[in-house]
Amino acid sequence: MKSSDNVNLKSRQRTWGAVGTQLRGGQPAPKGSGARRATDRGQLEARWPSFTGLDPVRQRVLIHIAFDLSVAGLLMLRRFIVAVECGFWETAAEEMLASPWAKHDRRQAAILAEMMRVGRDLAASQPRRA
Repeated sequence: MKSSDNVNLKSRQRTWGAVGTQLRGGQPAPKGSGARRATDRGQLEARWPSFTGLDPVRQRVLIHIAFDLSVAGLLMLRRFIVAVECGFWETAAEEMLASPWAKHDRRQAAILAEMMRVGRDLAASQPRRA
């Protein structure tokens, strides 16, 4: 395995929830990622009071983005934040896909944008059952 493959694998493993399980091919989450997600959730709750009023699916999407960018990085996506604050889910999804964050992993970004748009977990993002 080349070092670039290792970096790419590590970046793909930085995922969250059911979406993350599917995108990682069923691999377990990286060690310590649960604590990091909890920290990101706490920071989002502290720095963005409206966060707690969102439905659980949209909260997970935001936590996932914060995990990739940092909470400060997420909050710098101003047009996205305004769209979420106003409940303009279509616009929020479009802003996600237009952001530099989406270029990191387009497939993952497309799934998360659709989850933001519809407010529910997608069947394609659920772990496969035997």
